[in-house]
Amino acid sequence: MDFGKLENVDNVRFSMPIDDTDNARILNKFPTHKIPTIRIGCTGWSVREWSGSIYPQKIATSDFPKFYGKQFSTIEFNTTHYRTPEISDCERWHDAMPSDFRFAPKMLQQVSHAENLNSVIDLAKRFYYNLSFLKDKLGPIFIQFPPTFSPKSLNVLENFLKHTPEYIRLAVEVRHPTWFHEKNFNALKQLLENYKCSFVISDVSGRRDILHSSLTQSYVLIRFVGNSLHPTDYQRVDWWCKRIEEWLILGLEEIYFFSHQPENIKSPIMAEYFYEKMKSILNFPVEMRGQISLETPKNDQLSLF
Repeated sequence: MDFGKLENVDNVRFSMPIDDTDNARILNKFPTHKIPTIRIGCTGWSVREWSGSIYPQKIATSDFPKFYGKQFSTIEFNTTHYRTPEISDCERWHDAMPSDFRFAPKMLQQVSHAENLNSVIDLAKRFYYNLSFLKDKLGPIFIQFPPTFSPKSLNVLENFLKHTPEYIRLAVEVRHPTWFHEKNFNALKQLLENYKCSFVISDVSGRRDILHSSLTQSYVLIRFVGNSLHPTDYQRVDWWCKRIEEWLILGLEEIYFFSHQPENIKSPIMAEYFYEKMKSILNFPVEMRGQISLETPKNDQLSLF
């Protein structure tokens, strides 16, 4: 991921934004007795460098999904950004994953990067339909708009969201700097709340302006972009764990945490650090699982803490 990438972060003044005081109101709309769920994953399963660590030493490419699903409970699924998958693909992916797994597909680039969202609504509907064959393993679809997509397109975005089927959950990431001006951000936040969409919150070193702590639904996607396991990566994850604990206490039901590192081989290390840190600070039940030794038998359910 090159967006917001820095070659050196020694001079970056990292901090965690103050929590949005409106989050309590948002989450109060979703009274539930459900045990919350934290899903942890990376950005793809086709990582040959994982062979001998979280994958077997000798592994066929066709077995990547199966072994990825043993180690993680979600995936930032970039494959769908480049083509609408066939129904048969979705059925195969569904069958390869354990029962607790949820895909978080990235919106088709032809849709998210279209000059006019109104012109690609039918294309998006076909995309949604095919992905519905992931069945119970379909998580939120996230729309990652390009940096050129500005608040001038708010009304266009609203019209696009109006056409979202009931069975689809969407999460939105914006990157144009002016979205994060207070008036524009509040308008976007209200729009997402109205149409039952969540934010995608990205924590990346070179764009600290886009980091925020606002919720609009009972679920949220967090994209944590590290810097090759720099000491500040661990500090930032510690901050996230504390913030997530606060959100869970307020009633947040589902969290998707995606670990990015410049070298894919390091992404599972930070994912597992996040898991262990969350496990150490939580003193109430949460469904969550971490990585396993390939020799360890695994129950096909999330671990409960």
